[in-house]
Amino acid sequence: MRRRDFSLRQSRVLALTGIILVAWGCKAGPGPPPLAPGADPAFERRLAQLDTRYRFLFVDKTRIFEARMRGAEETVLLDITKEEGSSDADITNDLKLSPGRRWLLVPYSTAYRPDNSHRRVLVLDVHSQAVRRVPIPQDEQWELDVMAGQLGFFDWIARDRFAISLSHYPEGGGSLKKFYEYDLDELASPRQIADPRDDEPLADPVPSGPHAVIVDSYHNAEPLFDFEDTASHWDIRLGRRLLRRTWAPPSTPQWDEDLKLYTWYEYDDPRTSYVMDAAGRYQPWHRGEFIVKLPRAR
Repeated sequence: MRRRDFSLRQSRVLALTGIILVAWGCKAGPGPPPLAPGADPAFERRLAQLDTRYRFLFVDKTRIFEARMRGAEETVLLDITKEEGSSDADITNDLKLSPGRRWLLVPYSTAYRPDNSHRRVLVLDVHSQAVRRVPIPQDEQWELDVMAGQLGFFDWIARDRFAISLSHYPEGGGSLKKFYEYDLDELASPRQIADPRDDEPLADPVPSGPHAVIVDSYHNAEPLFDFEDTASHWDIRLGRRLLRRTWAPPSTPQWDEDLKLYTWYEYDDPRTSYVMDAAGRYQPWHRGEFIVKLPRAR
């Protein structure tokens, strides 16, 4: 009887070992590497030409800054910790550039306050670097929706006007909404309005690019076998061709028709932005999340 139990345990161990070896043999490899600096002169010349034509703005947890297409040089437009005089301030969610490409809505949060005043908004002039504070109607029952996605509203509704939403969550369940419109000439006097989501927000169409770029995610659902090198990963493909494998979740690559480049960023710490041409040649660009390009003054 003991021999039978031993044989049964031995069979289970061998089966488990076999499963582990299969998982080990199916581990995700590193994928194609990015271009090394200077490895493709034509690609480098193209990037250098773009550097003379455009400014490139990025955001990280606390700063909005300008960087070149190449190099470590940065020009800080806004440091939210210095603006607030506190290390507890963080930029949150998506920033919104005005249709005239001059004003940037910057949502951020500070140390938690029970009256919800820790959620705030600035308007940044991306040309002069002037900063203006947006006065938010304060009520401890109402929260500013700057992280609510499709459930809230935070966007421009004209070249010089934007709208925000606030939510109240009653004890009985459900939610209530209020919407306010701001005019850049009268920021101190917001006007309560009807739901602006009934109208389409002012958004530029995003071109699809010359090729379909697909991001596939692979997640290991068995913690027992979640080895370091078989952890969840993401593949970026140009059609069927694997271009990059990453263990940091990437944003969806976006095609910029002016730059003739795809851009994306990956959620590592710090975030890193990437550029790729239509042929699939790609390189790391700069730390931080790329948010917008602006024509250089001539």
